[in-house]
Amino acid sequence: MTYRRRVLCLLYVLAVVPSCVRVRSWQETEEITMSRLGKRSSGFAFTSSEAHKAPHAKKPHEKKVPHHKRDAGWVEGAPGPSSHEGKACMGEGCTYDVMAFNAVGDGITDDTKATWRAACQSESSVMVVPAYYVFVVGQITFKGPCKHNLTFQIEGVIIPPTDLAVWNKLSNKVQWIGFYKQVGMMLRGSGAINGLGEVWWSQPCKAADHGRQRCASPTALKFYGCINVSVRDITIQDSPQMHLKFDNCQQVEVFNVSILSPGWSPNTDGIHLQNTGYALLQNLVIAAGDDCISLQTGTTDVTIRDVVCGPGHGISIGGLGQGGSQACVSNITVQDVLIKDTQNGVRIKTWQGGSGVVQHVTFDTVTVVNVQNPIVINQFYCDAKECQNDTAAVLISDIAYSNIRGTYDQARCHAPVYFACSDTVPCRNIKVDNVELLPAQANFFTSRPFCWNSYGASDPLCYPPLCLIDDPFVEESDDYFC
Repeated sequence: MTYRRRVLCLLYVLAVVPSCVRVRSWQETEEITMSRLGKRSSGFAFTSSEAHKAPHAKKPHEKKVPHHKRDAGWVEGAPGPSSHEGKACMGEGCTYDVMAFNAVGDGITDDTKATWRAACQSESSVMVVPAYYVFVVGQITFKGPCKHNLTFQIEGVIIPPTDLAVWNKLSNKVQWIGFYKQVGMMLRGSGAINGLGEVWWSQPCKAADHGRQRCASPTALKFYGCINVSVRDITIQDSPQMHLKFDNCQQVEVFNVSILSPGWSPNTDGIHLQNTGYALLQNLVIAAGDDCISLQTGTTDVTIRDVVCGPGHGISIGGLGQGGSQACVSNITVQDVLIKDTQNGVRIKTWQGGSGVVQHVTFDTVTVVNVQNPIVINQFYCDAKECQNDTAAVLISDIAYSNIRGTYDQARCHAPVYFACSDTVPCRNIKVDNVELLPAQANFFTSRPFCWNSYGASDPLCYPPLCLIDDPFVEESDDYFC
């Protein structure tokens, strides 16, 4: 066929009978094109200029990237095949896109194997999880130490396998994505880590009458043994259990992060810190089925600022001292927070029988809206059906509450201010200033505060009037220092 006749035929097909032409999918078009290129056909085909020049030549380090499959499980909004190519990068400042290392991002294919090893060996490198893709990632731990200033940038969405049989085969089911012994690392991006937690929450062992953690579920994101780490801008949602956990870490920053789960989801703490020091948690929105922020033993020098919390169980220190253990928490500041529609506002909770101390804690400028129990110290904490009394306790000392205002749910409130301290180890040096708490329901009388063995001083203008008494002389003991 002459060139002129080919052109005329093509114009006829496009202009006269377009409705009769079956449009091929991009997969079929590419397969046909590549087939023709492989045979060096002289027939009519749409190919790139590079392919015409050298159809059999391969670029250095070229890797074939698997294509997305538009089947029944296709993720809406995912783009076509990736044009990323793996490239060798040496020295500082390398960027590693997971799409160049055989990640698919179709929401179906397992993308657990990524390019961590390469990124880990480059100073100031960036590992990118690109936007518009959904990556299925199984249980994985990114082990360090890596070279400093590594950035893990999440712009797309990361989800876990939803088949619980996959998790049941694992010996350790309590973690999904982990970072171990990293130094100078940042996790950031406008993407999301979605734990698809409803698959876990609906298990019978998660029912409220089965108590706490009767079946193991993974924490979405955990940092262990890390120094100078930052988590910024991302969204973490619907974790099977805790959303973001720091254990044995130092110099931690969590900034501008959203954590979102429904209030009925069991044990889904927002941010959990233990054995961690020098942390700043700022500009956060947290909705959870447990504590919005939980501070456990070994936590010190933490500032929590500009947080919106709710639903959930509020901001909590503890429970501490379980099983006769020693608990040490100190130098905690909670400032400029809004707590709405939660079980508690700001809370300190300890088990009987423990030792150690919670000291130098400040709650300043807290607004509560329809909270069941706005201010709580509870040294008789127990989430089991039966708990025995014990004379030993974690000492609670030097706790300050100032500028706390708002409303509480009168129908479900124990007391707007609830200080239940140990019979033998009283709470000491509690200071309360400028507190005003009112019933959220109209025509309800104000509930009285509750004080038991709690000592300190309060502003006489606080409402409701508090029941603290002057501090007694207490003999010092090594049991109450860390």
